[in-house]
Amino acid sequence: MPSDKITLAAITHTGMVRDHNEDWIYDNADLGLVIVADGMGGHNAGEVASRMATEVTRSYLIPSQESEKGDLLETSLQLGQSLEQANKALVAAAKFRKKLEGMGTTIVVGMFRFGRFFYAHVGDSRIYRYRDKNLKQLTRDHSLIQELVDNGLFQTYEDAIAAGIGNNVLTRGLGLHQEMDIDVAEEDVQEGDIYLFCTDGLTNMIEDDEIADFLMESEEKGLQETANIMLRLALDRGGYDNVSFTLAKPII
Repeated sequence: MPSDKITLAAITHTGMVRDHNEDWIYDNADLGLVIVADGMGGHNAGEVASRMATEVTRSYLIPSQESEKGDLLETSLQLGQSLEQANKALVAAAKFRKKLEGMGTTIVVGMFRFGRFFYAHVGDSRIYRYRDKNLKQLTRDHSLIQELVDNGLFQTYEDAIAAGIGNNVLTRGLGLHQEMDIDVAEEDVQEGDIYLFCTDGLTNMIEDDEIADFLMESEEKGLQETANIMLRLALDRGGYDNVSFTLAKPII
């Protein structure tokens, strides 16, 4: 049976402008599990949201990862269910604690199992796959600007931004509504694949083609040094938001 283990490099940084970090990440190389969340809400509620969502998701998934039981369908179901549980936890917490009203979080979660990659997401944090010198965004942003582009009102993100559309307006986020649509998907992994899980604090500072170039050089530099270089560039360009990401490479 293929290994579920991964090698990884993870970074979370407050950035150069914000006074606190509302991102939260969790990685387990032995279980092949990665979670990255980007919180939102006043009075530090964003930090509470991202941490709570990550912990609930992790607690739900780790027992299934440690078990030898299960199959492909069950793994996909567990992934979606973990985010449903996290959403319920956030909604309940905001209902009973006034200072947490309005809190929410984006989240991306990935599991490497049975030689496949299972992933789910809500919001505009992203998962990319680097394979054969090509970078592909696997997730589709749940944002107003993405919706307008998808519906043909604008041809590109750049066109929408030039028209004054903000790129930080979410159409989905954990904790925002009692019921939440969650995107879940899976794919085969190949030797040499690298997966990037990230908040928009990274992708707003670094272009996709630049990320591809960095990942191409990671074979020589290693994942951690590559991650360090990417962080330094994001900060050098202003670091206007928290910057958090994980690079994960399956062990085939």
